[in-house]
Amino acid sequence: MADKKTVIITGMFGPYLGELNDQLGENVEIWGCNMSYTLQPGLTGLFIFDPPEHWLPNKDKYEAFIADVNDLGIPIYMQEKHERIPRSVPFPAEALIDEYGFAYFQSTLTWQVAYAISQGFERIIMHRIHCMPDSAEYFPQKAGMDFWLGMAYGRGVEIMISDDSHLCRPHPWHSPIYGYEQKIDGDIIAQAISGILRQLLRLTPKWENGSPIADRLRDKYTSMKREGQLKFYEFKEIPRKDAILPTRLSLEEKRAETQHVRDLNRAKLAAVKAREEETA
Repeated sequence: MADKKTVIITGMFGPYLGELNDQLGENVEIWGCNMSYTLQPGLTGLFIFDPPEHWLPNKDKYEAFIADVNDLGIPIYMQEKHERIPRSVPFPAEALIDEYGFAYFQSTLTWQVAYAISQGFERIIMHRIHCMPDSAEYFPQKAGMDFWLGMAYGRGVEIMISDDSHLCRPHPWHSPIYGYEQKIDGDIIAQAISGILRQLLRLTPKWENGSPIADRLRDKYTSMKREGQLKFYEFKEIPRKDAILPTRLSLEEKRAETQHVRDLNRAKLAAVKAREEETA
């Protein structure tokens, strides 16, 4: 269906150069975020969720940015109307949270995809949105992006993703068909990652309001966790020993056997590496 209402969402890793034009028809928009206007011609919308005053403290560069976005002549979606940007549009964050019944927005891109669904787009194209596993900034955003693309897919929206992206794919250390194939070094990688995450969980992040409506959004998020369509509930906890059922195989025995398998996999991996070194 070539005339589907389509939005192409681009980032900072290269412009959309018409790769799919023969498939798309005329009903196409191109959205960018932040500084992507410096790469992508033909934008129909620009989304800026971080106030430019925060990341452009230099007055001359800030003034250049204001002039640039005003020259675009397109809607500039921001947290609130910007007095220096006549075509700035307050982004409907509260309306989206009300519509979906929960808040799970980790990046500008997650807001964009949620908004595209709300606006009735029938096809969403993620162009060169990498979410690389080795990026400190983008790696944590992958889960939220996958969630919202899954939300779109579940509502019948066609999803197209450039093949250099990690979106809607497992991390390189995971299989896309869990259980049906095994990586002999998979446990080693998982243990290394879990060690790093345990260190991160010891940190207590601090937040400050980036917008006058931040408190309202936070209150809405908190209430939605108990009242929205996606709910979180309080659980009951008992000592593990009181939860053990009379089974033939105990959890401790299973864990011991799993450790035995891990040891065997490590031995296999060492043998493979040794053969590779011999033939190198």
